[in-house]
Amino acid sequence: MRRSRGSALVFVLVMIVAITTVLVATVELATRVRGAQASLENERSVGHSFDGVVDWVKSRDTAGSLSVPTVTTMTVGKIKWDVTVNDNGASIANSLRVDGSTVTKGGAYSAWRVIGRKGGVVRRLFDYALALGSDSTVTNPLTLGSGGSNGDAYVDGDVVWMDSATIVNGNLEATGTISPASLSVTGSKVEGAEQSSFPPVNGTDYLNSADQVLGSGGKTDIVGWTFSQNYELIYIDGDLTIQGGFSGTGTFYVTGEVEVQGDMLYLTADSRLAIITTQKIKIERNVTTLVGYIYTQGLLDVQDPKQDPKQDLVTLTSGGAVALTLISGRPFSIIHDPTVKNDPSVGYNLKLPGYWP
Repeated sequence: MRRSRGSALVFVLVMIVAITTVLVATVELATRVRGAQASLENERSVGHSFDGVVDWVKSRDTAGSLSVPTVTTMTVGKIKWDVTVNDNGASIANSLRVDGSTVTKGGAYSAWRVIGRKGGVVRRLFDYALALGSDSTVTNPLTLGSGGSNGDAYVDGDVVWMDSATIVNGNLEATGTISPASLSVTGSKVEGAEQSSFPPVNGTDYLNSADQVLGSGGKTDIVGWTFSQNYELIYIDGDLTIQGGFSGTGTFYVTGEVEVQGDMLYLTADSRLAIITTQKIKIERNVTTLVGYIYTQGLLDVQDPKQDPKQDLVTLTSGGAVALTLISGRPFSIIHDPTVKNDPSVGYNLKLPGYWP
């Protein structure tokens, strides 16, 4: 009988120890979970607070009351920040860098952001590999430039470039916001950039300056072209379909829509081509390469291929693209030709909007 009572007592003690251990482990786990949640919430609070710091800098700069450099302390959402604002023009024109540091709820945090500065000199749109005149949401990969250069981009609005393979080899400037945060940009991401409006395009100016006039309101088909003189201007009345090899320097001004029906290439290293229209430019699904500075005040439509869209890359191998809107049904790559940026007289001679008249 005594043995039975002793065994029962041992069993009870073992169960008490086991239950206590489980309770302690449960409490520790719950504490860790609460701690992780609290840490995440604190990081979010810090991020939102720093957004308020940046908004303060933007508002002061817009009002003309911001002196640079500035070192100050401010509290946003109960979080006290030590803030430094410096001119970031050495890295990217007309920009500021905002740095902040804070200690809150036992954690030390730092943050920084590059923003566009109001009232600065606005670059021409063909200084970029890609310039868009409205909000841009692209689901397929974009590759702008290569090797860390010749890929600067500008968007007048918000940027949502969703594919993880997207890369900007240069700076990305947006008058709105840029997302996702993981978007790969080798240079600076600039939110709130100075707006660069589309320059006016007057068809009459191009008609009066034309070396040749083609079409009569219908469709003109061009399969390769050799310009007969330097910076020849071809005025096309109506729609244009284009493909093939191009030699020399010149410009096609088109009153209607433009359709790139096949691959395009330069036949000589010093060739330069511009295509200008106020209507839509469509790149057909079979096209893999094209060249030139292309400009539309409407839609740049990169057609969805019949095959797997992730496999059918189209590359603008030398030039730049300026459009109001971009729709890309497949991976799209642009290698910027910086000739017009480095020598604006070339842009003037090609009669690019923003350089001419």
